[in-house]
Amino acid sequence: MKKVIAVLLCAVTVFASAGCKRDGGATEQERTEIGGEPLAFDDTNEYLVKNGKSDYKIAVSSEASKTEKYAAEELQYFIEKSTAVKLPIVNDDSLTHDNLAKYLSVGENKLLAAQTDVTIDYDELGENGVTVNTKGNCVYMAGATETGTLFSVYRFLHYQVGYNAYAYDCVEVDYRQSCKLKDFTYKYVPSLGLLTAEDAELSGETKVKEAFRMYAYASKNGGYDMNGNLFNDEVDFEKDWIDDARRYFTNIVGKYGIQVQALLKKAATLDIQTICPLHGPVLKENLGFYIGKYLTWSSYEPEEDGVLVACASIHGNTKAAAEKMVEVLRANGASKVVFMDLTRDDMAEAVADAFRYGKIILAAASYDAGVFPPMEDFLHRLVHKNLQKRTFGLIENGSWAPCAAKGMKDILEGMKEVNICENVVSIKSTMKDTDVAKMEELAKEILA
Repeated sequence: MKKVIAVLLCAVTVFASAGCKRDGGATEQERTEIGGEPLAFDDTNEYLVKNGKSDYKIAVSSEASKTEKYAAEELQYFIEKSTAVKLPIVNDDSLTHDNLAKYLSVGENKLLAAQTDVTIDYDELGENGVTVNTKGNCVYMAGATETGTLFSVYRFLHYQVGYNAYAYDCVEVDYRQSCKLKDFTYKYVPSLGLLTAEDAELSGETKVKEAFRMYAYASKNGGYDMNGNLFNDEVDFEKDWIDDARRYFTNIVGKYGIQVQALLKKAATLDIQTICPLHGPVLKENLGFYIGKYLTWSSYEPEEDGVLVACASIHGNTKAAAEKMVEVLRANGASKVVFMDLTRDDMAEAVADAFRYGKIILAAASYDAGVFPPMEDFLHRLVHKNLQKRTFGLIENGSWAPCAAKGMKDILEGMKEVNICENVVSIKSTMKDTDVAKMEELAKEILA
């Protein structure tokens, strides 16, 4: 018999609310990969669950991403819905590597690394490829990306407990008190990427339909989690969404400010009551706020009064100087100072902050008679996104012949309506008291 699970999830581009019921087991077609033969995996001698009990644990890396953690939680959730047994989730710091251990391994972790018979071919799998492999008492579910790992979990669930998703809010599993572990040797690379649920239906990629829940979560290094809400009056947009909206606009649309301005001019003649974006909540209230943000971003005007300090440090000395600059700016009355380490932090977020604030301090190490590449990359992104109307201050570092300031200035001069502070802080290896004094001068100039 089947146990149908109504899972109330919501994705921002899909309006769905449905119940689901289906009699009987999965059809032969549903057990078939595209263009292949029906798949059937033999049982092992091990029980995943026996008479309502299990010795298995779900293993995930202690450094797992949000998506990988979500994959482990989905695995736990649907096994419990199928068997009434909730498997514990453990991180790889507590794993025991022996032949008797019983784990369902999710993603890349120490357990997978110790298993020499399982390898991940990143080039072959691509973004959405799947692997599920039974080795001894353990099963390894992993893809070349976190998205592939999540999809691997859904593939395991499909064949192990009869998991099928028919809509965002309609998922089924087989109900059983005992369940032998399947002997998996499984790899699957969809011929089409996981675009949307509708695309999956139209393409004939029957297995891609399992992306329903994946795209309800919609996560890539964080993604969009609506927690069951659909409209902007159901969420705290300014607290939870504005940063993502800014990051998306500046990094995807930022270059096309003129075109956005032209479109907004035409839209101003319309009686707009609802905005349905491709990402994020449906906007039906306070539309002036959102349109105002688009006007600001597309005109390249600073959104807030503040200073962005962005650094690219090789060994840490330049970073120490940049952090000191943050202190000096605050001591000189800066209303807000934001620090970004371009060698560690998300470059897309750094670009978004450059759009957000009107004043930017750049601190970079000299490298090959030029600029350390992370800073060079950041500046080229700003040029490409057509950022303008900003004031820049420069800090450079070099052991014997600092040259980063010249390299940064050369790139900045290709931007429109920028002002470069005359005071340049030039450090040789490590910050000294005289350098701090120069920072004071730079702070006063950029804050004037």
